[in-house]
Amino acid sequence: GKITQQRLVELWFKGKDVKQVEVGAESVTLNFKLKHPDGDKVEWKHVWIEKLVYTFENGYKQPGDQHEDYRGRVEVNQDLLKTGDFSLTLRNLQWRDSGVYICTVYKEGEIIKQKAVNLWVSAREIKVEKGVESVRLRFKFKKLPDSSEVEWRNMWTNKLVWKFENGQEQPGDQHQDYQGRVEVTKDLLRTGDFSLTLKKPDYRDEGVYTCTVYKDKKELVKQKALHLWVIEHLTITERLYQFTEKIHPAPRQTGTAGGPNREEEVKTSLMQNIGSESV
Repeated sequence: GKITQQRLVELWFKGKDVKQVEVGAESVTLNFKLKHPDGDKVEWKHVWIEKLVYTFENGYKQPGDQHEDYRGRVEVNQDLLKTGDFSLTLRNLQWRDSGVYICTVYKEGEIIKQKAVNLWVSAREIKVEKGVESVRLRFKFKKLPDSSEVEWRNMWTNKLVWKFENGQEQPGDQHQDYQGRVEVTKDLLRTGDFSLTLKKPDYRDEGVYTCTVYKDKKELVKQKALHLWVIEHLTITERLYQFTEKIHPAPRQTGTAGGPNREEEVKTSLMQNIGSESV
């Protein structure tokens, strides 16, 4: 059944199990064992986004109930109800796999045991100073599958940075913020080098960038993630203003007779609350 927020918090503080791996890792195992298993159904769920990862019921796994994001990527002990080993192995780790996973053991429809595991799929950090000419996000793939598609995306903003499909670049799908600012190796099919160069990076470009290889437009074959930080020496007020603009952007307007522009308005409000300490 649906796990309430209160129950999730209880499980979390009862003795949380934390796993951390990098995007692209071959596998990770979420451990859960019981000495005296006495259930008839086992369910693993990614509770942040309510995705069903694995179900075992009536003596068999139930692949029809499994969310498509996990098909072909999950392994569980086949004799789990006899051995009490409910551990789940997740393969080909992706950035979106991060979250809290709950394993629930049922008997005749009633919950008899639950365990929460926090999985953190991290991205390697890249830090550059504001004002640099460019930054290179590196990714190489040895053998590109047939009918493949490759895309770079900023996961913080979900903006498409670059796309390769049907044997060529697809500039028409690229977000306008990246047009004219991105370069990728010309001979990428032969070299397998999908590294991306981003020109003139600034704070708006910060985020987790994923390079993902798909087969037949659906099946995810490989993914790498890099966390880009653009370092600026700013006051606390300026940093908070930038954060405000990221989560709630608005067109900037020059001052008019009707009052100050948005930037001055935000800065004035912040100054009243926190002052102008520097960091």
